[in-house]
Amino acid sequence: MPLQVINGVGQARIRGNSSGGAAASFDADAQTFITNASISNSTQQNALNDLVLDLKAANIWTKMKALYPMIGGTAASHLVNLKTPGTFNLTFYGGWTHSASGATPNGSTGYADTGINLQTDFTLYSAHYSMYFRPAAGTYSFMGVTCCSPYTQEGWMLANNGVNYGGFYNQDEGGVKVTDNSPGGHYVSSIISSSLTFMTKKNTILGTNVASQVPANTTIYLGAVHQASPNQPVLYGNGQMSFASIGSGLTIMESLVFNQIVEKYQKALSRNVDTDKSFYFNRNYTNETNAFIFNGEISDVTQQAAINTLVTDLKAAGIFTKMKALYPMIGGTANSHKFNLKDPRDLDDAYRLQFNGGWTHSSSGATPNGTDGYANTFLKPNTVLTNNSTHMFYYSRTQTNPSLATFDMGTSNGTSATIFSISIQLSNNLYADSYNSTSNRITVANTTSLGGFMNNRTSSTSFKTFKNGTQLGTTLTTASSGFSSLGGNVYIGCLNYSNSSSPSFYSNRQCAFSSIGDGLTDAEATTFYNAVQAFQTSLGRQV
Repeated sequence: MPLQVINGVGQARIRGNSSGGAAASFDADAQTFITNASISNSTQQNALNDLVLDLKAANIWTKMKALYPMIGGTAASHLVNLKTPGTFNLTFYGGWTHSASGATPNGSTGYADTGINLQTDFTLYSAHYSMYFRPAAGTYSFMGVTCCSPYTQEGWMLANNGVNYGGFYNQDEGGVKVTDNSPGGHYVSSIISSSLTFMTKKNTILGTNVASQVPANTTIYLGAVHQASPNQPVLYGNGQMSFASIGSGLTIMESLVFNQIVEKYQKALSRNVDTDKSFYFNRNYTNETNAFIFNGEISDVTQQAAINTLVTDLKAAGIFTKMKALYPMIGGTANSHKFNLKDPRDLDDAYRLQFNGGWTHSSSGATPNGTDGYANTFLKPNTVLTNNSTHMFYYSRTQTNPSLATFDMGTSNGTSATIFSISIQLSNNLYADSYNSTSNRITVANTTSLGGFMNNRTSSTSFKTFKNGTQLGTTLTTASSGFSSLGGNVYIGCLNYSNSSSPSFYSNRQCAFSSIGDGLTDAEATTFYNAVQAFQTSLGRQV
């Protein structure tokens, strides 16, 4: 029968054999590991198969040099490298305890050599470590390398009951160092350029830093750090490892999805340290969809499919890369509505929404109260967008005209009236601004405040406004005011006046979708609206 996916957890295929019995049909790489590690338990086999298929679907498998799933309960099964069994298998030294939950060094003599050299086996500024840590009181776990004492040219990671550390190519703990009061789970330390090394725990970026040195020329240890000079293990850990990986650098999005895949694997083995989720990685969905659904806790399958179709459509049209922030307002709660589909992390830097004042959240969208409700996007146009290439979109489900002095989203420097905004008016005018003075904005007749409204600039002399994918406003001859002065965060539900966190001109129109990003061509503006409208229609909330 075909592969089934239930709540994101894949079920093994079953096929008949020539003797009339049934045998599991697994991915070839999973089967090679199962054979080499002598894994006979069907639950463990299925979990491994799903792990491999998930990593391949997420396009992460090819970045792996070593995967240690710590399954089977023995040293013989724990030492096998899932990516290439027989190459970079672990060699255990000193005191270790092996069980169904993982492998545990004793904190004084136990370590494992991977045989992987951080300097010679990787491209400079592209590497990652990960471990799934199962803590007990006072436990901590190390992996990595360092040149010498004091610690230099380091590339190591610590998971701890108090402080976590993750660094690549730095000196004397010069990487990411953060407090952690809830230890346990999946940790990833990754470097993808000389200017970005970061550490994640579960689905959160713990911190970032830059690289300052070349890596140490020695092999990577688990359970301790390999010091090159003198050649010895240092910084022993005593925390149980239920998973570890080493490979090329992972992007932030890849690390978010990787966390989700590993947590799903641990859940399948009933050894996850986090509370069970209603959704885990689904191979039928894009990475962005999976990350958004998981963080936004979107459990409804219709909504999940709608998000995935939207992402797929925007990618196919070449529009997704032009987006800085996409707010699909799905899930019916403030928590689900706040996430940016383009970067679904709960951080200001990811442009997740911070709701303030009076809002009503429902399956139809998010509705400000018109008096003090607004949402901060934390997106500053002059630092995120490119001069003369910007768009802003607002999908309104409310037919109101409270006053002429209302804005549905935007920011302004106030002093010289440079504005980047949308102001929808009923039975009067639709106002659209893209770093223009109020005297040079686009103003067009408008008889309904329902639908998708966009302002769009593609050059210094081309600024247009669209409603439901159709151009309404005339093209301006030139931008009349400076883009550089727009240093205030864009607000939704009002205008951020004077770049100074001053919410003004509140709206009460329900927002069912909003976006901010680069300028779109006329054809892309229409395609974008059609994708959003199809999204709304699939949810039964189109206007």
